[in-house]
Amino acid sequence: MHIWLCNVLRIVESRVNEWRSKGKEPVRIGEIRLPDDVASRLKELDENATVLLVDDAIDTGATIQQARLQLLEQFPDITLRVAVITVTIPQPICDADYCLYHNRTLCRFPWSNDYRESPHY
Repeated sequence: MHIWLCNVLRIVESRVNEWRSKGKEPVRIGEIRLPDDVASRLKELDENATVLLVDDAIDTGATIQQARLQLLEQFPDITLRVAVITVTIPQPICDADYCLYHNRTLCRFPWSNDYRESPHY
């Protein structure tokens, strides 16, 4: 598939998802299961320690919100900050504290379905 078509499809998908989530709060279900060494490390932190939760992108914000809520429930004494590469909608339900882009920039990561190794599509 040509890169220009991939770009158009990504933009359309992003706008459709944003439109579908308007008026209703997206919800994620599931439980975070931390490896034992990570959980024990978090339990050992001093009160008011700051933990950085890192993700590639925030679209609706539902996934990062679920992760935040569960981590703060398990470790109520930590301060949690969120860092991402890009925030793809203007007002997600959970926003990033730190980001490279907050202007609808859609990134093609190596794990994206339409990522290609070669620069020649």
